[in-house]
Amino acid sequence: MTASPVTAAVFTGRPVHELVRRHARATPDAVAVTGEGRGVSYRDLLRRADAVAGVLRAAGGVGRHN
Repeated sequence: MTASPVTAAVFTGRPVHELVRRHARATPDAVAVTGEGRGVSYRDLLRRADAVAGVLRAAGGVGRHN
């Protein structure tokens, strides 16, 4: 059994988003989340998260150093 990125974060003390990104690079087509009978791969999860981050950065004041 492989630990999830969230479980790994508890043991390593690393930020969850770093571990999720690392897990996504290793297994991009694995199911990251499920709901209402559908699953989203790590590849799609990161694509969507990056899109949201881009919108927030474009809105101003939101970024890696804020």
